[in-house]
Amino acid sequence: MRIATPLVTLHKNNIVRLLSISALLQLVTYTIIGLSSKGGYYSETVDTYLNYPYHLRKGLIIIAHRALLYMDHRAMLVNNEFIYNMRHGGIHVAYECLGFGLMSLWTGFVLSYRPITTRCRVVLICIGLLVINITNILRMIIVFIAPFKLGMGIDNHGVYNVVLHTIILLMGLMVVKKTQKMSSMPGGGMCLAHNDVNDRYKKNKQ
Repeated sequence: MRIATPLVTLHKNNIVRLLSISALLQLVTYTIIGLSSKGGYYSETVDTYLNYPYHLRKGLIIIAHRALLYMDHRAMLVNNEFIYNMRHGGIHVAYECLGFGLMSLWTGFVLSYRPITTRCRVVLICIGLLVINITNILRMIIVFIAPFKLGMGIDNHGVYNVVLHTIILLMGLMVVKKTQKMSSMPGGGMCLAHNDVNDRYKKNKQ
């Protein structure tokens, strides 16, 4: 089965790979979170060596906290989970706020998109994850600075998800459009696998 639009052509196998990879990455992430939490099936080894969700959250919160201090806001970092402000209580960053689902979706798309080379996959994954995490830091700062305005019937998680899904969609369309353009030329460019480029170029010439 093939789904065709002016910008993207998706095969059934690509969609299955995308969903499978995305689901697997989320499963691994939340399994690590579960095994790193005290009590239950806690694993000291996982907590010590594989607990990247904790370190990601810690890093994002520290960056947001330092940015707030730079902007002369009275921000206090508590347990690498809270950014506290005596006027309105501050914000708490849970694991659900980090956007692991969005990061898994982007990574799944890049890994399942067949024409591009391994080197470009790595670059695209890094760019996407960087965009997602920078956006998350900006959200923390905005929620901290304007809690009352954002609290008037506005769900910052919903807004964040809409914005990030839109960004990911646009980035995905840009990748597909760019690779389709390069595949119509001989050689194809550094991001396309040569076998795929040659096959597509021959088809276009016929």
